[in-house]
Amino acid sequence: MPENTLEIEFIGHACFRIWENGKATVMTDPYTHSDLGMEDDGVIFEAETVIISSAIDLSHNNFKLAGPNATVINALDVSVGKAEASINGEPVVAIPVTENPLHPTGPDDNGMYAFKAGGLWFAHIGDLGHSISEEALAPWVGKCDVLLAITGEVFSLTLEELDPIIDFLKPKYVFPMHYHVPPGGEKMLPISKFLNRRSESPVLIVNDTKIGLPLFGNGAEIKAGEPTIVVLRPAGWELDKKQVTYDY
Repeated sequence: MPENTLEIEFIGHACFRIWENGKATVMTDPYTHSDLGMEDDGVIFEAETVIISSAIDLSHNNFKLAGPNATVINALDVSVGKAEASINGEPVVAIPVTENPLHPTGPDDNGMYAFKAGGLWFAHIGDLGHSISEEALAPWVGKCDVLLAITGEVFSLTLEELDPIIDFLKPKYVFPMHYHVPPGGEKMLPISKFLNRRSESPVLIVNDTKIGLPLFGNGAEIKAGEPTIVVLRPAGWELDKKQVTYDY
């Protein structure tokens, strides 16, 4: 693999891995299989650092998926000043939020978080369940090249509430997550709902679980004022050896 490479891999649900120079450096919000109605295949997706949006949400806190040697960062603790964390010499920038008021086990507190890797800022929306003001989002201004965005609606923020976040932060890329891909997330919206709503944005549907960044040379379109939406296949689902269906 060439030097100075940056890649993003979609594991599934709200979980991604960031690869730098061939090493998995950061994992976000790893899920617990049983909480999504899936069988645990025992596969470990190793990473040097794993960030969880809360320590109590089974769909977002399974840091063991990153292996026994991963450094664990609790974004909620960072967001409320109970902890500090940095990645690649840059501080993790976390914002305190809560789950949807109708969440069956909540609404619990959690933290959205941004971190820098390979020269780009990645902003993960955590388990945000409500609209959020521009004032609350201010710490992320200039720190959102790549937005990892919930698009499944159920027990989280709505697509209508997501739109102003995208428009305010102006990311270069949006990677959808937390949507319905059988066998997980049964009640959530399929990805097609988000893609249809953001019909003015260029869309890159990737027949793979990983893609290099920046996207030049990967077939991505660039449109002034609009982010490029990139849809990856979930690696965790692909390894489950079950029929995986996608609604594009």
